[in-house]
Amino acid sequence: MAYKLGTDLILSLNGKPLGYSTTCKIANSAETADRATKERGDGKFKEKYVKSVSEQITTEGFECDDSRTGYDTLKGLMINGTAVELTYSFLGDTKGYTGTFIITSLDLDAPAGDDAKYSLTFENTGAVKSATMTKNTRTEATTSNPTDITSPTASASPKASGH
Repeated sequence: MAYKLGTDLILSLNGKPLGYSTTCKIANSAETADRATKERGDGKFKEKYVKSVSEQITTEGFECDDSRTGYDTLKGLMINGTAVELTYSFLGDTKGYTGTFIITSLDLDAPAGDDAKYSLTFENTGAVKSATMTKNTRTEATTSNPTDITSPTASASPKASGH
């Protein structure tokens, strides 16, 4: 049996792997409800059904000057409520997952005498679907220009005034 390494779980934001990340956790959950009817023979036991399914992704990483997904970019995405496409899979696997997510939490930790780190939480908005990963997709994602992801604060068009 071959074990998978945590290092090989690649999380990409808008097609670009998150730079300098150190951890990634993917949590799936289902919201359930009870269903009770008069016809049930065993009235003491509840029947459950799934109302909705959600996914939460948390990740941490180092804040670096040349990061393609630095704190300023991430904060701009969060403040503007910009939905992003996240894709993840283990390196070498042809099966992964993709979906649209929003940033629900962003922290910056900068203790004296230590590296500055960010922690980030994404929650899905809509379906998370199975995706086929190709070698070409991985090559493009791992060799792309780190400045390709732009902060919406830098590219947002000015709001029209009512005058």
